[in-house]
Amino acid sequence: LAPGPQLRLVLAVAIVAMALATALSLRSPKVYEAVTAIEYVPNPARPMGSAVEDVTENYSNYWIIKEFYETQNRVLKSRALAEQVVEALSLHENLAFIAFRPDPGPDVAPVSVETAAMILQSRLTVHQVLDSRIVELRVRDTDPQRAAVIANTLAETYILKTQDDRLATTDSALEWLEGQVRELRDQVDTAERGQCGLTASVGLRH
Repeated sequence: LAPGPQLRLVLAVAIVAMALATALSLRSPKVYEAVTAIEYVPNPARPMGSAVEDVTENYSNYWIIKEFYETQNRVLKSRALAEQVVEALSLHENLAFIAFRPDPGPDVAPVSVETAAMILQSRLTVHQVLDSRIVELRVRDTDPQRAAVIANTLAETYILKTQDDRLATTDSALEWLEGQVRELRDQVDTAERGQCGLTASVGLRH
């Protein structure tokens, strides 16, 4: 039996759709994904000694650990971190990165750091490995080498930020301790002066 008009129409639409998909796949640039991993350390070593409480200690509770991981994942995907990476690699001036194709063409121009950061965020995936402290940073790009450089720079920038934050916390703790020591020393000096005055008064009595 010869196919009816409706069947011919369905076949024609299917053939056109397949042809369009093939043409688009041939025109679309190949996309690569670079992956780098970071290990979260909720309870790091404390240079001031074990007797001094760290703001990140006591992470034995499951929900506190979970909140810590989620917070760090948000930091990795944040606009501020993306902007630092963009500035470090001059991605806002990289036309191939902006256009997302190897041959950007004359219609592509440099963009602001903020815009490039948003582009980077859209191509970044942060994946928490199940039942571990490992998080994977996945960056998509049409250039495999650039994708790897971006992923590694993201990880390095995050690590440096974490170290700076901990140093700032340590400095604040040191300032607080120094203030406590000064206050105690003043109290001791005041008490000693009072004791000397009392002794002198008692010595004058006959």
